[in-house]
Amino acid sequence: MEGYGLLIGHLLGDFIFQNDWMAGNKTNPRPGPFPDLRFAENETAEQSYRRYDEAVLVWYKAKKAFAVGHLACTVHCLLYTLTVWLFSCWWMSWWGLLVCFAAHWPTGPSTVSVLLVGG
Repeated sequence: MEGYGLLIGHLLGDFIFQNDWMAGNKTNPRPGPFPDLRFAENETAEQSYRRYDEAVLVWYKAKKAFAVGHLACTVHCLLYTLTVWLFSCWWMSWWGLLVCFAAHWPTGPSTVSVLLVGG
């Protein structure tokens, strides 16, 4: 019977209570290294600085998207853990919830859920 509770909690947490925002943002990639200023031989200093400013803006946008992705993944894992607990609260201990959350957080940003939701 415990297995059915886990299965129902998993299905509800991963597919029913996960909205498009969570599924679409939890897979945001890392922003990469901060861009460095390099002068090209055929560029003026002003062109190099302009190119550098554009690269920095792109990097900051990617960094913000990555932070939103962490938030989306954390919210999803909290909802997932809550739904699993709702269907297994009569036998799962408090540390089982921590294990459930900790085991789901690294697998949350997988692309399978994004493909199923259509993000």
